[in-house]
Formats: sequence, structure tokens, C-alpha cells
Amino acid sequence: MITQIYNTKDIKLSMNYYGRKICSLIKAYGVNYPFCRLYKTDGGYLLIYNSSMIIDVIGENTDEVSEFIKLIKPVSVESENSIGLNIKDGYIKTNRTLFQGIPNNNNVNIEKVKINTDLNRVYSLLCEGFGLKDYESWYADISHRIRHGVTRVFLYNSTTVTEQFDIDGFVFLSHIATGKSGRGKGSARSLLYYLSREYSINGKTMYLFSLDERESFYREIGFIPVNSGYLYELNI
Repeated sequence: MITQIYNTKDIKLSMNYYGRKICSLIKAYGVNYPFCRLYKTDGGYLLIYNSSMIIDVIGENTDEVSEFIKLIKPVSVESENSIGLNIKDGYIKTNRTLFQGIPNNNNVNIEKVKINTDLNRVYSLLCEGFGLKDYESWYADISHRIRHGVTRVFLYNSTTVTEQFDIDGFVFLSHIATGKSGRGKGSARSLLYYLSREYSINGKTMYLFSLDERESFYREIGFIPVNSGYLYELNI
């Protein structure tokens, strides 16, 4: 049975990407907002955040979870590949590879690395890279998570990277984008090398997801594939 949880005191999330992402969102928002809801299921947890679902291990009863997904129709669902969900109808399934960053002594002008500043510039780069179209929602979310110490945003030349969370030394990066005018100049590579080195110095490890079409870039710069997972997106 899938049951909504309002008290997170005794929950036991996995120490993988999915469990840590759920942990970071609980840290930022708790579970008592309509847009951030936590559910217990057979052997694991589901978190629904802004109409997206993150699955942290669901045991053997995947049919119940699949039916739950069909009922509430989240716009996206993240899960490990080993979870056999049956939600083909209406969803596009995309494979993602989890890469581990490897420290590198690539030179970076540290004075040009900005943290949690010039968010308007960051948003413009994300519009170019990801087609974002709702500034108010993005700004409300990112500024809230920054204030709660969950997230940091980096800007270097024409490249931006978002540190989505740092949980127990597992640092996850996303929204890596370079403006069209700055592409091909190595700024993304330099910033990722710099961040990976800084995290390593502090005993942390950096990770990021790559779609299949970007895998060659991360392999080329020496990052190591360590896992994979599915992203289901509602076809609307």
C-alpha cells in the first residue's frame, strides 16, 4: 500500500542519487507542502516535487507504483534502471548515465568563478541551453534552495553549473550550460575540472547525469560512468 508520510523522523532513504535527492528536497521544503509530498511504498519511498516524481527503491511490488504513476500522471519520473516500471503509455523513456567527476589541474581564473550571483545571467544561459520559459518559478525555487544551504549556482565566463545538492559528500551537479557565443572555448570543461578538484580536496565526490548524446564529452574529459537510470517524461 502506498501511504503519504508527514513525519520524516524515522525514514531510511538509500545512499544513492535518488535517496539523496529526496533528502535534499526534504531539507529545502519539508513534506507538508502540496507541491512536495513523500510516500512510503513496499521497500522504499516516492517523492513528488512540482509534478515530478523521484523513486528511491520500491521493492518487488512495482505494479502498484506503476498504477499510482498512471493515476497522478507526474510530468517526469526518475528511477534506477533495475526498477521494472510499466508506464509506457504516454511516457517517453530516456536512459541517463551517471558520471563521476575526476579532479584535474586544468587552470581556471578563480576570480572569474562566481557563486550564487548574477542569477539573471544564469537564467539567460539556461534558456539557451534548456529552453526554460518560466523565470518566476525558476527564481523562486533556486533562491529558496540557496537560502537553505541546499544548492549553489556557479557562473564562469559563459558557462553555468548548478550544484543541486551536497549530501554526505555526494555532490550532484545539473543544468550545465554554455551560451552560444561562448561554446567551443573550453569554459565548461575548465569549470567542471575546477569544481571536481575543489570537491576532492574537501573529501567529496562530484557526480552528474548525461544523456546518451553527451556521453562522449564526459568520457573525453576523463569522467567515469558509474551507474545509469531512466527518466520518464510525459509526452504532452
